[in-house]
Amino acid sequence: MKYIASTLCILFLLCGNAYAFDKWTPQQKQLEIANQVLMAMDWSQTRYISDNPARFKEVGCFGLIGEHPNRTQVDTYFAAYALSHLVITHVLPSKYRNKWQVGTLCMSASVIVGNNNIGIKFVF
Repeated sequence: MKYIASTLCILFLLCGNAYAFDKWTPQQKQLEIANQVLMAMDWSQTRYISDNPARFKEVGCFGLIGEHPNRTQVDTYFAAYALSHLVITHVLPSKYRNKWQVGTLCMSASVIVGNNNIGIKFVF
């Protein structure tokens, strides 16, 4: 819960000034949808990790949820991550938005493939 509160505080500080956010291009909308889909896939794999603590340990999530998180910790982390990604994407100027989206998309894809290669399944 403290992570969600911290994330929201940071986002409110970033959004403190009046700012006319750049409109999203159709490509940026598609990239964000792809990011959110991959995030849901990573979320599912991380739930599998939490259901199988004897076989796997969590080494990602920036160390925020520990090596053996429970489902509540996983769900809270990924809900905050999905929302914060969307907000950060929205507040970024358009010229940086694509780079951010492609970078996080590549990072998520590599994590999902790596997880799959060691036997981590998708569950919901």
